[in-house]
Amino acid sequence: MGERTVIGGMMPQSRDLADATPQQLAAEVLGLQVAMGNKGWMLGPGSTFLPETPVVNVQTIRQAVKASPQKAS
Repeated sequence: MGERTVIGGMMPQSRDLADATPQQLAAEVLGLQVAMGNKGWMLGPGSTFLPETPVVNVQTIRQAVKASPQKAS
């Protein structure tokens, strides 16, 4: 990826993020980390997420990133 950083990866503004289960979100984060590695990207939504997105879904994404075996050291 050179010297540039990519920001994104999570589902764009849609019902997916609001309707996903915590297990689905954790699996998506892990898949993104495996695909992208641990350098040159930052996890974020493709856009904004819907206001009715459950707080537990946002917390699950954060916890999945923190628990990742691929996080930067």
